[in-house]
Amino acid sequence: MNIHKLSLGRAVRFAAAAVTAVAFAFTAGGTATAQSAQPAAQGSVTVTTSHEADLKQALKGLTPVSLADLQRILSQGGKGTASPAIGFNGVYDHIINDNSGQCLAVPGGSTAQGTGLIQWPCGTWNDHYWSANYQFNAYNFNWYHVVNYNSGQCLAVPGASTTAGTQVIQWPCGTWADHYWAFGIDTSNGKLHIINYNSGQCLAIPGASTTAGAHVIQWPCGTWPDHYWH
Repeated sequence: MNIHKLSLGRAVRFAAAAVTAVAFAFTAGGTATAQSAQPAAQGSVTVTTSHEADLKQALKGLTPVSLADLQRILSQGGKGTASPAIGFNGVYDHIINDNSGQCLAVPGGSTAQGTGLIQWPCGTWNDHYWSANYQFNAYNFNWYHVVNYNSGQCLAVPGASTTAGTQVIQWPCGTWADHYWAFGIDTSNGKLHIINYNSGQCLAIPGASTTAGAHVIQWPCGTWPDHYWH
C-alpha cells in the first residue's frame, strides 16, 4: 500500500477505508435519516429534496454500488491510472475524469468558500485530493459528502441550483441537499457516474473539454465520455 504524505501532515492512502456502520430510518417524500452506530457529535442527518422525480429518473439507469464493489471497480483503474482512485471516510485520493484524464481540483489551492471547481492535470497539490465520507442511504444508493483535503470543504452546487451547466463549488459541509453525492454504475456501459442528490444531475465537463482549467459542472446524466469518473 502506497502512502503519500501531504504538506498538512495527513496520510493519503491509495486504498479505500471501511465504512462506519450506520442504521437508517426513512420518512415520506424520500427523506432519509442516517444515525451512526457510533457516537456522532452532530447526531442524525435528515435530508430532503424538492426534486425527487428528477432524482429518481436519474437513478433509474444506474446500479447502486456497495463500497466493496466500488473498491473493486476503481481498482481496475481507468484512463491514465493503474491504481484505485477516490478515497473514503477520511482517506483522500484523486477524482479523475475518464475523458480528459484530469483531476477534480480547486484553482490555486483556494480555501475560499464558493470557489468554482475545475479539472487540472493530476498532481500532488493538496487541493487535488478528496474523500467521499458516507452520510446516509436513500433510494438504495449510498450518499456521501465529497470533501477536499486542502480546504476541508464539500463538493456542492451553488444555491442548490438545478440548472444544467451550473459550475460546482466548494462550500463548508452542511446538510443542504446539494452537498450529497452518490456513485452509480451506468448499466449501459459499466462506467461510473457521480450524481447530485438535490438536482439528480451528474458531475461533468462542458463540451467534453480536455483543457486544463475547464469548469466542472452538473449536467443531466448521459453517456458522454466526460460524465464518467474514476
